[in-house]
Amino acid sequence: MVGKRKVCRRRHLITNPFDEANKSLFDTAELIELKTGELEQAREKYLFAEAAYEHVYSRFLLATKIKEPDMVQSEIIAQAKMLSYESKLEMIKTESTYRRLQNEVKSLRDRLDVWKEVSYNLRRDRVQG
Repeated sequence: MVGKRKVCRRRHLITNPFDEANKSLFDTAELIELKTGELEQAREKYLFAEAAYEHVYSRFLLATKIKEPDMVQSEIIAQAKMLSYESKLEMIKTESTYRRLQNEVKSLRDRLDVWKEVSYNLRRDRVQG
C-alpha cells in the first residue's frame, strides 16, 4: 500500500488519495455552481446590452432618415452605426465576459468529469483490494 498513501510534509499527516480526490471533486462542483450564477448574470447583462444597442441603432437609423430624407440607404446605415458605436462597444464587452464565463464553466465541468472518473477508479481499486 505504499503507492496509495502520501505523506503531506506541511501537516505531517498521512492522507488518503480517495479523500483528496473527493475533496477536489466537491470543490470543483461548488466552483461550477458559483460560476454558473456568474454566467447567468453575465448572460442577462449581454442580452440587455444587445437589446440596448439594437434600440439605439434603430433610433439613430430612424432619426437619420427623418433628418436627411435625401440620403442614400448605405449612408443612412453608416450614420446610424457611427452614432450607436458606444452601445456597440458595450455590447461587445459584455459578450466577451459572457463567452469567457461560458468557457470557464465548460472547463470546470470537464475537470469535474475527470475527478468523477478518478474517484470511481479509486473506489474500484479499494473494493478490489
